Amino acid sequence: MKTRWSLTIDPSEQTALTDVLDSCPNSPIEVALAR
Repeated sequence: MKTRWSLTIDPSEQTALTDVLDSCPNSPIEVALAR
């Protein structure tokens, strides 16, 4: 959601997101940017 709307994330959010993404490194992620 934050990427879609080009919002910033704080360090704790980045850590949490990195942990989740590290558990599924081969899964594609698609983002539809807001216009």
